Amino acid sequence: MKYLEGNIFINFYIFGLAGIISVIVGGIILKIYGLKITYYISFIMGSIGCIGMIIIQGHVLNFNTVAQKEAFDEQCMPLLILILKMGVIMSFITTTQISFTDDRIFPPNRRNTSVGTCGMIARSITIVAPIINEWTAPYPIIVMLVFNILGFITSTQFPNTDDKIL
Repeated sequence: MKYLEGNIFINFYIFGLAGIISVIVGGIILKIYGLKITYYISFIMGSIGCIGMIIIQGHVLNFNTVAQKEAFDEQCMPLLILILKMGVIMSFITTTQISFTDDRIFPPNRRNTSVGTCGMIARSITIVAPIINEWTAPYPIIVMLVFNILGFITSTQFPNTDDKIL
């Protein structure tokens, strides 16, 4: 957060607001559309937020003055943070909900081992997050975009709502 463009205080407020909204909206989307569509929506939102941040941090857009760039950053970055954070939290909440309730993802007789193994792998990967965060912009967001794309590809292999348990 400290390296993102725009007003750091507004960015933090939007970051928290996105968490509240995404828990509510994510649950509703999961109930109405099911697992696959919820993941698709969340990973697409995350990717849109990442691409927008890459454009801003990569200085792709040209402005006549520094004041115009700063005004744009203060208006655009909170929206991108909202979209990105909502996508990330929606996928996290969906994963947490489904991993303990959906027998199609983790069979009941293997659920504890499966969830534990996934948690161990996830924690092992997040160990490098502080190192990646210190890389120069836009590389940390590119890493996040890669994980969003991998998540989207993985979610295409999940069962449909009407698929039976094997």
